[in-house]
Amino acid sequence: MIKQEVVNQIKKAENIVPYKLRADLLFQKQIFNNKTYYVVKDPLGLTYCRLPQAEAFLAGLFDGKRSAEEIAQNYNKYFPHKMISAQNVLQFLNLLVSRNLVILPTDVLLSKIPRRRDSFFQLLVGFFLKIFFIKLPLIHPSRWLDRIVRSAWWLWSPQGVVITICFWIWTLFFLFLHRSAFDTNQIQFFSAQNIFFLYIATAIDKTLHEFGHATTTRRFGGEIHEMGVGFFFFIPVGYVDASDSWIITDKKARIFIAAAGVYTELIIASVAAHLWILFPLGMAKNLAFNLMVLASVTTLFFNLNPLMKFDGYYVLVDLLEIPNLREKAFAYCTAKIQDWLLGYKNPQLLKMKVNKAKGWIFFVYSTLALCYMFYLIHSLGKVLFNGFKQVGLENIGAALSFFVVMAFVGAVVMKVFLAPLLSAHFFPGFSQTLKKRLKGFGIGLIVLCILLVFPCREKVKTVAVVRSQLGQNVASADGGVVKEIWVRSGQHVKAGQALLRLDNDRVEMDLQLARMDLAMKRIDFSSFGYSSRKSEGKEKESAPMRSQDLQATRKRFDLALKRKEELMLKSTIDGVLINPDIESIKGKYFRPGETILKIRNLERYYFIVPLTQAETRIVFPGAEVKGIWISSGKIFHTVVQKIGQKMVERSEIPPGLLIPYGGKIPVIPVTLKEQQEKNPYVFAFIPLSKEDQSLILEDMRAKLIIKGKRTVLAEKLYRFFTTLLISRQED
Repeated sequence: MIKQEVVNQIKKAENIVPYKLRADLLFQKQIFNNKTYYVVKDPLGLTYCRLPQAEAFLAGLFDGKRSAEEIAQNYNKYFPHKMISAQNVLQFLNLLVSRNLVILPTDVLLSKIPRRRDSFFQLLVGFFLKIFFIKLPLIHPSRWLDRIVRSAWWLWSPQGVVITICFWIWTLFFLFLHRSAFDTNQIQFFSAQNIFFLYIATAIDKTLHEFGHATTTRRFGGEIHEMGVGFFFFIPVGYVDASDSWIITDKKARIFIAAAGVYTELIIASVAAHLWILFPLGMAKNLAFNLMVLASVTTLFFNLNPLMKFDGYYVLVDLLEIPNLREKAFAYCTAKIQDWLLGYKNPQLLKMKVNKAKGWIFFVYSTLALCYMFYLIHSLGKVLFNGFKQVGLENIGAALSFFVVMAFVGAVVMKVFLAPLLSAHFFPGFSQTLKKRLKGFGIGLIVLCILLVFPCREKVKTVAVVRSQLGQNVASADGGVVKEIWVRSGQHVKAGQALLRLDNDRVEMDLQLARMDLAMKRIDFSSFGYSSRKSEGKEKESAPMRSQDLQATRKRFDLALKRKEELMLKSTIDGVLINPDIESIKGKYFRPGETILKIRNLERYYFIVPLTQAETRIVFPGAEVKGIWISSGKIFHTVVQKIGQKMVERSEIPPGLLIPYGGKIPVIPVTLKEQQEKNPYVFAFIPLSKEDQSLILEDMRAKLIIKGKRTVLAEKLYRFFTTLLISRQED
């Protein structure tokens, strides 16, 4: 261990600490939350660390000439309220050594310090970082960046920021005016054909993102140490080293620098949006669309997200004035949970000295960050499952996705419980407290097991639509205007009964033309045999053709006459007319094939209910059903008659099934159609009670609760979580 080695070396040198603070380090004073800190910059390694005022003073006492006791005495003179011992000085020295802030003047002592070997996991991570994150430094850009900053100074002025925000707002309004372009857009962002444009757009967008950080850092006085080309997952992008922003004292300037990448990308997205609307179809339009989406949606969801350590996180850190917010929040909440659950007093919590307000900030941030991490892990599991499902390895995909989620949950649990159970720093009486807590956990586990085997019943909540097993949609193949109506709403009709007559001028004209044509052909055929003897031979030859022509004309006339007769619409079944206010359709034009009247057999109505494959396993014929009519609120009871075996086609989905709580019935959107294709349904058929038969119409809707099979709570929870985590409906 480095710490023990340092202690041994100091004892051999007659208690003189040979280490001294590096003379080339740069100290920059900063004030965070009304407390003084010093940002220490290593000009060689280009690394930074932040030290409180007392620690910065203590670091300055290491000059290679004092002993640990002398350093402690000098420190205690200036900070009597924070007394330290010689042992504390050596512990702090170990921290300075690990951060490379002190040096040894003797090469012999330096060579004796053992180097810590990296673990296999660290070596593996380093190997992948070298492959997927390659950096090629090219230039030191500060000089020519100064010329750019001087030329575009107005971008960082208050007026420039206001103009930029107005430009963003105008772009949103411009896209709203041209919202029809999204409906006609044929670019599929995640398709294989779009990979090339997405590749180019990523390179352009991320290069300009880094350039925004560089120019803003230079604008507020920071140094840009290098600029080059990086290959991130084999995508060439420009990168800059803008780490000098840490030593800038102005809080607003640091926030602006952290947000400069997002600021730049939103400008790119706004410009690309205008170009996408204005450009004609082609490569330029596709590239503009990819830039618009990449620089807006992905930037807002990732770079500006403070729950990940990107630009939004560092903006939040400066706003709250809490350095290392993520690490401190997780450490604080872990220690609190250990105290609440196990009674373990984590030494790290005692050192933090967090007030109530900051404690709430840590609790909220760590909770949101943990939930977001769980969401990302869950999404990764779904990607694995869907990928294996496409190649027929569905069970392997489910196992891997479940393992990924459980590994994350297990890591969180181990983080909380492992340290208290294995730590050797238990305070007096901790063992008894731990036994009491574990006893409470044991009792709770027994109660939980009893609850898990508690019998319950599966339930399916869904919406149903009324359909008739026997019905007729009365329509005309030619269409026309309703001329006469011989029935009324709610009237019982019999098969073959005339309902109404349509008037169609085109059908009438075709009939008249066919009648005239038939008359002309008859006259022509009747004059056969009255010609001279010279033309008698020719007439005999043309006789068969005239006969065929006359027969064809007669068929056309019969067809036109049949079309005329079909304008009188008749019923083909016995039933009831369910159209409301039939008299109002008189004089109205109906297109060919358009439904004019609806006839239904009221004694043969039933509900159709969509069920997923998971729901078909818990619903069975004869299951009890409780429902409520959406229109009237009346409650009814019935049972499931049968469950279909055939998967429902997209065209068979009634639009009424898409609105569970009533309202206007929409056209089935494309997104729901695609969802139905991924998670196919079958229909369950539920008969209506006889007292409701005379009070309903087709397409009426009801909310249903179907009582499924009996089970235990554990199985019900298992099915719920597997469906939630794996998103596999057939579970």
